[in-house]
Amino acid sequence: MVSITQSLPTEASLTPRAEVLAYATARTHEIAKLVHALGLDQEAVDAALLIEIPAAQISALQGKSPEIARSLALAASVQKMALIHHTPSASRTEADRAQQLESVRKMLLAMVEDVRVVVIKLAERLVCLRALALNPP
Repeated sequence: MVSITQSLPTEASLTPRAEVLAYATARTHEIAKLVHALGLDQEAVDAALLIEIPAAQISALQGKSPEIARSLALAASVQKMALIHHTPSASRTEADRAQQLESVRKMLLAMVEDVRVVVIKLAERLVCLRALALNPP
């Protein structure tokens, strides 16, 4: 596990909660730094640290840790966005089109609920792209 409090800017209101730090990884640490740099709030920074927790564990934690419940809900929403798939247009069947339409609908609903979900997901993708740029396949 990584201690994120040393790397994030020292503004006290954006120091991650101890309950969240237990789940931080190097990757989520980088995502949280991006989310913080974009000026998002404490809940979003905490959610960025929690996005790699399995969905079942998020559900279990929501009842046990009410102080981070909103961050856990954001993290769960970010994970739901991973269900959105792209289908190459040449191989689309009617079923593929219906599935893609449903995926876009889910994405739009996620954005309407809380735009922070989309920002966290974009920060996650940027971290992945940066890692690929440093370590090409």
